Amino acid sequence: MEGYKPITGKYNPPSAPIVYEIEPDTPLYNAIDSAYDKIELAPKTLTEIKSAKKYFLLSAIQLRYDFFKISEIKRKHVRAILENQSNQNRYTTRSQVFQRKRQSRKSGNP
Repeated sequence: MEGYKPITGKYNPPSAPIVYEIEPDTPLYNAIDSAYDKIELAPKTLTEIKSAKKYFLLSAIQLRYDFFKISEIKRKHVRAILENQSNQNRYTTRSQVFQRKRQSRKSGNP
């Protein structure tokens, strides 16, 4: 009974339909891409956002959230994506350090 006012006993006509820039049933991956395409910022900022988007989406794919509808994404999903991304960055940094140490040992440098 949307729009019903019990005191007056009348119904309000339905409000104007909501127009979305990105539909709620759009998958997360497509929604992030669409949002990125709509951003108008300085080129340097766009480059930084593009990099963040890349790693955010890679993390979402790893967690299999990439095809969740954007309307189903909650804070807990975003938090999990960011934590996974942070763990990936930590692991990558460690592995790069170990690779550098191995290379320096092979070349004879301590």
